[in-house]
Amino acid sequence: MTEIGKADWESLYRYWLSKHVDGRPPARDDIDPPTEIPQFVSTMMIIDVLPSGYQYRLVGSALRDRLGGELSGKSVGSSRQSDSLKHDWKTLLDAVSGDRKPRMLVVRGPTGISLSNLILVLPLINRAGEIECLLAGAFFRYQDFKQDLFVDDVTIVEI
Repeated sequence: MTEIGKADWESLYRYWLSKHVDGRPPARDDIDPPTEIPQFVSTMMIIDVLPSGYQYRLVGSALRDRLGGELSGKSVGSSRQSDSLKHDWKTLLDAVSGDRKPRMLVVRGPTGISLSNLILVLPLINRAGEIECLLAGAFFRYQDFKQDLFVDDVTIVEI
């Protein structure tokens, strides 16, 4: 995986925008990441929005490897991340599913460590215009990311 920059997450964002119809976010059926944006598939997630909460429908192989286990089919919050990161993650998912505006979770490590990771979360709607699921793409600057690495700052940024 190469060093990321603004162009990486913007490519995924532009792909999502290109799938809009009449100003509405795309539906899950409107996108085909493996054939249309294969460069992002290993670091992507599709998260179902259910009445009971959020569930990972699909988690890419690079994310599975970095997070130390398979999350597909599991509830959000079941990973081995810290409680504070789980809280920030759920807050982000609630925000995106609540107002249908894309956002990023930006994670920075302590000074001196080049950790700067971000996850772009994009809403996908059903035919009735309701949020059906969320498309997320993770971008890592720090190549040896460990799930127990100290995190200095987490910020949610609206696009």
